[in-house]
Amino acid sequence: MGFFDKIKSAVNVVTGGAAELNVSFGEVKFGEPITVYVRALAKSDLKIDKVYLKLRGVEEVIVDDHDYQDKDGDGDREETHETIEKRHETYEMEQVISGVQELENGQEYEWTTEIQLPEHLQAPYRGRYCTHNYKIFVGLDAFGNDPDTAWVNIPF
Repeated sequence: MGFFDKIKSAVNVVTGGAAELNVSFGEVKFGEPITVYVRALAKSDLKIDKVYLKLRGVEEVIVDDHDYQDKDGDGDREETHETIEKRHETYEMEQVISGVQELENGQEYEWTTEIQLPEHLQAPYRGRYCTHNYKIFVGLDAFGNDPDTAWVNIPF
């Protein structure tokens, strides 16, 4: 490994760019087990402690608020507009998919796991102002910044 390769590898560890992760799903139906497929492409040699996923239920409310006020006292009413957004986590869970491994630069890796949402959870929905959905986040627990998928909606 040359000098610049070592620098690139160190930068990847710090930025989380040591691997590119993607997540996909088998058939998704609420109330049934969900198969989760994880693919990683190593962009440098990487030692990981585990492959993990986080699952989160999120209720989101977004409302446009319009007000009309006489701000300067001249009798003319002016419109003000703001978007009000609120989020509430309704469920959170973490699951280990795989344990300690070493990933080799340029190699592709795959893991498969299954998740089951508890029966008492709110089903996903999309209303006029409010939505409730479930999101998944997959990461590789490694030194530095973990390579991850960011939060991905489960497509119910």
